[in-house]
Amino acid sequence: MGGKKYKLGRYVLALLFCLLAILFSYLYQIRGGSKGKNMIKNGDFELGKFHSYWSTQGNCQLVRAEQFSGDYCARIEDDGSLLEQTIRDLKPNTSYALTAYVKSQYRKEPVFLGVKDFGGKEIISSADSTKYTKLTLVYRTGQENRSAKIYIRPSAGGICYVDDLSLTPFREGIQREVLFQAVESAGYAQLPKPPQNYMLPSAYTLVDNTESFINAFKSTTIQNIVLEDGIYINSSVVRAGAAHKIWSRNLGGALLKFGLELRGDGSEVHGLSFEGNGGETMIFIEEKNPNSKILDCYFNGNRTVGKAIEGRETSGLVVKRCVIRDFTEFGIFWQSYFPKYLYDSPEIPPIIEDCDISGIYQPVRGQMNGTGECGLWASTECTVNRVKITDTGWMGLWTGGNCNNALFSNITIDNCYKDDNHSVGIYVEHWTRDSIFQNLQIGPLSGASRPGHRMDIGITTEWDDPDIMPNPVLGQSNGANHNNIFENGQINSRLIGINLEDSENTTIRNIKFKNQRQYAIRDHDSNGTGYTTSLEKGSNDFKDIASGCIEYIQD
Repeated sequence: MGGKKYKLGRYVLALLFCLLAILFSYLYQIRGGSKGKNMIKNGDFELGKFHSYWSTQGNCQLVRAEQFSGDYCARIEDDGSLLEQTIRDLKPNTSYALTAYVKSQYRKEPVFLGVKDFGGKEIISSADSTKYTKLTLVYRTGQENRSAKIYIRPSAGGICYVDDLSLTPFREGIQREVLFQAVESAGYAQLPKPPQNYMLPSAYTLVDNTESFINAFKSTTIQNIVLEDGIYINSSVVRAGAAHKIWSRNLGGALLKFGLELRGDGSEVHGLSFEGNGGETMIFIEEKNPNSKILDCYFNGNRTVGKAIEGRETSGLVVKRCVIRDFTEFGIFWQSYFPKYLYDSPEIPPIIEDCDISGIYQPVRGQMNGTGECGLWASTECTVNRVKITDTGWMGLWTGGNCNNALFSNITIDNCYKDDNHSVGIYVEHWTRDSIFQNLQIGPLSGASRPGHRMDIGITTEWDDPDIMPNPVLGQSNGANHNNIFENGQINSRLIGINLEDSENTTIRNIKFKNQRQYAIRDHDSNGTGYTTSLEKGSNDFKDIASGCIEYIQD
């Protein structure tokens, strides 16, 4: 009897072991989404011949000296040569990963891996290393497509080798569309929305290491590039070869410890994290590279990098839902080079929305003397909405260059200071015209200006020495601030609420002034501009300024 129980126990244990093995095998296949049955026939070429599975064009042969694994690999040589296979029995509206190991005979002669005829736009990736490099393309079949065509080819006049091709079902990441989320209000301004999940494109190059990413990013063939979660490290900024669109497979999961220079018309960056290890800028956009978009990204300068985002091409710049921390010069900066910035009027004005910026200052606060240590530097017509800026070494928001017809809305600024007598929320400089600043929360929401919530002047406008910087617009005075509106908000500052120097036709309405000791509004005329400020009667609130503070003065 005991022997039967023993045997039964062994059978039960064996059954459990088999079930666990099956479960482990299943989990292993779905882990990372790229394991499963290889749908490419003779992808490792171990049959010793191409067989009917592969179509060849030009000079293609199997060799036994350069393989990545096994006994054989394919060698493709000369212009027009091509190795191709049509994959059938695919499922419609399903993602697949195409992987191949490739290398070039000589440096800087790329190998191209491509997939087409799957119900979407053809995608191509490449590598130019003389050592085997793994290339991965991910694509999703169309609603009715059950096949795809894959191919490998060398560059013109080049020689390449390929081995171990595979095509397997691919499990997409956890990204999913996020519905609109309500935005909380901080006093008189709405706070920014945080970075949000997104949908990956239907076809892309998938990379999982620094070398693969750099190869894809430097390619002159425009690609969708998706980075697997992980840390990517390089010693210097990498310059794009074309207007690529890049994503982190999971929001914030891919961390780049180096900067990027975007090139071309329509570059995009989605969901990446950046961490500084030195350098000037994490994302740089040179002139003549319009329509760049940076969305749902995280930036940490580690107090070793000057700028998070620098746009020298202003047309079409879009920055949305980004978190920026601990840079030494600027959070977001856009301005063309001198002298273009004096008249720069972008065809598509920049849009900056839902950005949270803090910790922008030098090792010694204020040492840039007003030329930096600024959260947001805006030099053209633009739309800026729901931006929070805190803890800067001089100012929160700067406007100038040729900042005409701009809209700044839902702006929260606090704790911007050099020392006890130098801190500015919004600095309006040469030249800002016909712009609206509305829904403002400058300084602490409650209480007086204090450590951690330091603000001396809420808004200041720049005077102009005509001998140094003459106003380039005929008929306007020498001031920097022309025909601008400040409306709807609260300014809680220690010394002055709004400081106007040689300003022309300024409108101030529906502003609550709080805790100022010297002036709520100071209107200073040093160059004969004249006093042309408009205060809508009864709309501004001076009840909470300090005792002895002057509501409005002309001097």
